[in-house]
Amino acid sequence: MSAFLMRQYAGFFMKNLDLRDDILSHGKGHFFFEVEGRRFAYAYIRKNACSAFKDLICDTSEQADFPEFSGSQLEFMGQFHKIRTAEMLESCDTRIFVYRDPFERAISVFVNKFVVQTGNTAIFENYRQETNSNPNAATFESFLRTYCRDFRKRDVHIEQQSRHLLPVRYEAALAIGDLHSGMTGLIGADLADRYFVRKVNSSTYGTDSKDKSTVPARELRTHYKDTGQLPSKHAFMRDDLIDICKRRYALDYRMLERLS
Repeated sequence: MSAFLMRQYAGFFMKNLDLRDDILSHGKGHFFFEVEGRRFAYAYIRKNACSAFKDLICDTSEQADFPEFSGSQLEFMGQFHKIRTAEMLESCDTRIFVYRDPFERAISVFVNKFVVQTGNTAIFENYRQETNSNPNAATFESFLRTYCRDFRKRDVHIEQQSRHLLPVRYEAALAIGDLHSGMTGLIGADLADRYFVRKVNSSTYGTDSKDKSTVPARELRTHYKDTGQLPSKHAFMRDDLIDICKRRYALDYRMLERLS
């Protein structure tokens, strides 16, 4: 082989392909924030205290002034706090995600979006399109049986928690019920008390535990509007529905088993 061909051949092997940033295409949005010189990465998962984290990131941002920004909190975070490269993710001192029981999360979505109807435009539109039925007629049972499946076609609020995560080590996996104490250890009591004592954008469950799993959303909403009362979480807890949830959200249950 000539010296020229050897140089060309050797040059071929000196090329490289860096695919580290491709991991960012497998999970959902990850954002960074800083507290007292420490940088944190946060995995954004809807219905897992995301409103509290949005408030924290936007209020404490040193990248830009949110009150001067014309868009939403999430748009602000996407412009100024989004983690876009593997290097950005690796530069963070601690990676955080918040998890909760998948069945309780499904109840939370149904109550918040179908009964209280907070920020429900997108999920109602998707529900009509994918089930060819009226979301106001949905029961928790029909929501879980017919809608909580084929997640790629569904609204992001019901997507598996595990699908939001990247193949990296999360040093702080925080149960939603222990979020305040966990964040106190990470960012200090002052900020934790300000943003994580009270659940933001959450629905306050009532005490009525009579089975409501087959009651249409419109009836539950009418009762809520008339009385200000919601059912308890236990009003939706049927063993057969829990079994369905365990099958549909098997990846999430496996993820919870791996927590250490």
